[in-house]
Amino acid sequence: MRGKYDKEQIIFEDNITKTIAFYSRLVNFIEDVIDDAYCTTVYINELDSNMPWTTEIVIEPINCKYDPYESVRIFSEEWSIDNVVIGRGIYEYGKLYEIIARKYIESLHYTMKSYASRTLLTKREYYLAISFYGKAAIVEGDPERVRIPAVNQCFSAHTHPATRAFPSIQDMITIFSIMLNRGIGHAIETVGDTMLFYRTAPLTEDDIAILRKIEREHNAGRAFELMKSIPRIKVIYMR
Repeated sequence: MRGKYDKEQIIFEDNITKTIAFYSRLVNFIEDVIDDAYCTTVYINELDSNMPWTTEIVIEPINCKYDPYESVRIFSEEWSIDNVVIGRGIYEYGKLYEIIARKYIESLHYTMKSYASRTLLTKREYYLAISFYGKAAIVEGDPERVRIPAVNQCFSAHTHPATRAFPSIQDMITIFSIMLNRGIGHAIETVGDTMLFYRTAPLTEDDIAILRKIEREHNAGRAFELMKSIPRIKVIYMR
């Protein structure tokens, strides 16, 4: 039983969190191969949609300046991507970012939506953090603020005490920070709607320059327009 002032904290791991984490590691693995071997892009085979780590991963690096075999060996170990071979891919790896976002929308989105109902009543925000290895936590914050768990996150979400989702400047800075640390996406959940941010490529120095402008901005609307101007970040509204 929780004490009067104890905040809720749930630690869990399930097939959804492991799938989101695996795809996030896979994306970062491919990004590193492209960067290290100077490839144009990478194609990949179809994976099992529910347990992708059980499928042999076939990647096809395209137009590489350097031999990609050593890059694949090094970064598959770094990101714990097993059973990967170089062969003939089917679709471009960029589709993986969308798959990660869709996995959240089809599952944990509904969990966080239920927490958004609590937030509207109590003003206490809740934060979901998924680590790169599948462990997840949902933590309760204070009225209209929540402390971000000190874990490197591949995907995250938090609730707002409102009926419409719109990021504060601090929200945008937090989302940027997650993506700069190789995370994929973040969702803002309210009882009325959802705003989902996810990246579609590694962020660049130009993107970081925009972050610096957002940090100096005092108007959330103008800051949001700056964030939407980044072509490598996609914003989805859902009701």
